[in-house]
Amino acid sequence: MTATRNQWVAAALGAAALAPIAVKQAVNRLAPPEGAPGEFVEFDGERVHALVNREGDGPTVVFESGLSCPCTEWAWVLRGIDGRFPYVVYDRPGNGWSPARGRRGAAKTNDVTAGLLAALGLPAPYVFVGHSVGGLVARAFAAGRPDQVAGLVLAESSHPDQGSRVPAQREALLMVRHNISNLRLRSFFGVDVGPEPMRYFRALPPELVACTVHAVSSAAVWRGAAMEFDVWESRWAKEVRDKPLPGDLPVAVLTAGVNADPQHLVLQRELAELSDVHRHTVVDGADHNGLVMHREPAAEIVGAIEWAATARVPVLEPLNRPR
Repeated sequence: MTATRNQWVAAALGAAALAPIAVKQAVNRLAPPEGAPGEFVEFDGERVHALVNREGDGPTVVFESGLSCPCTEWAWVLRGIDGRFPYVVYDRPGNGWSPARGRRGAAKTNDVTAGLLAALGLPAPYVFVGHSVGGLVARAFAAGRPDQVAGLVLAESSHPDQGSRVPAQREALLMVRHNISNLRLRSFFGVDVGPEPMRYFRALPPELVACTVHAVSSAAVWRGAAMEFDVWESRWAKEVRDKPLPGDLPVAVLTAGVNADPQHLVLQRELAELSDVHRHTVVDGADHNGLVMHREPAAEIVGAIEWAATARVPVLEPLNRPR
């Protein structure tokens, strides 16, 4: 049956009437996801979501998450240090449940972290723990504020030269960019992002799976991931490349043993050798994300935190001998 002219006009008018609704729904998807498991901290015009624990002895442990990963990615690690170390794990603006605030370099991102720590009343010293690109942010904080950092733990951390020195990683970065663009579009138009981005998050403690999967399905998270990917390549890597760490700063590097090609291992060893006080552990059976989000390999990160918190040798004042 052939549609009449009036039927075509009615269909066109109906589509035009629905268009503003569709646009409004798409724009609403850019709002930060609901169901945050932690608290929101407001300071200096920022509104940052964080999981905070003040119990325990020793330095406060500060976590920097990987690209597009909500702060809940550290849940197994947090269970391992709970009650023994105070800690804060937060969503950088645009990640997880924290609203985006535009593109920022590493130093400006560190300013947000410092503001959060001040607002929470958590004094130095800190042990910083970074996963993937979060390792660059943690490293930048330690280099820029060395008097505040007692130790550094890098779990499958990005290396500022990985894209220029390792062809396989350069190709991987292009694939990451493509995947982020695809997931950003799918989530913006309300299309399911599919099972692959959720694979690791479903391995978290059961009570955190639903809220984490919901967050990672959000268009806001993938928009934030796209912005961070841009500054990771254009600014973060450049800012940290030539900033030395204190030679006595304990640096623990954990490298996933699965698919760790020799060139990747070279870069990971270089990260450990940023300090004279270091250790490098290759975690067999773990891959890039599973190292943090799977229960058994996460225990290796707990051990690295314990080491980094106590490995720095104190400087002893000379004794005043009587004449």
